[in-house]
Amino acid sequence: MSKVQSVLERLEIEDDLQRENNLPKEQRNRSIPRDTGEFLSVFTRALGARTIVEIGTSVGYSTIWLGMTAKSTGGKVYSYEIDEERITKARQNLEEAGLSDVVEVIKGGPDDVTFPENIDVVFFDHEKEDYLRHFDKIFPNVRNGGVIIADNIISHFEELRLYIDHVRDHPECNSVLVPVGKGLEITYKFVDHEFTPFKTEVLIR
Repeated sequence: MSKVQSVLERLEIEDDLQRENNLPKEQRNRSIPRDTGEFLSVFTRALGARTIVEIGTSVGYSTIWLGMTAKSTGGKVYSYEIDEERITKARQNLEEAGLSDVVEVIKGGPDDVTFPENIDVVFFDHEKEDYLRHFDKIFPNVRNGGVIIADNIISHFEELRLYIDHVRDHPECNSVLVPVGKGLEITYKFVDHEFTPFKTEVLIR
């Protein structure tokens, strides 16, 4: 079994046990489902993503999936987390998985950090009330043809309705819901003067 697979399986078991024991969310890893991780890995590799930003590291489960892409493309993941204990655990997990050379875990949130330029992919998985504000902050740093992926769109639909409306109505984007895991909103930033082929409607009621 590879080092990466071993760490992923351990974190999945931890997450399942935490949920079974009904631990409050502040004490859980709050990891994405495995199918979401697999989708992120395949999708970001297909894009050839080299500069990847993650908002909400937690203990590094999703970061590992993104780190595998960076390892294969020669890129780097910049993952932002505000909780010091989670940062320590994430760095340990990434070291154990053999990915610490392609992932930088940074203490801080979008309101108080500087993002890299020409970002290929952004992954949002943090406090839902912050998605919209943080989208607007990071959007200028996303390259034309880049993508912002927001998690929990189905599971937290009402809470994220303003975010969904914002990205669906944005004049520089196309955005669509992909029903993987808890729901991913994938927002594509147009290349200059690109034809706008469609605008999707919010179909969840």
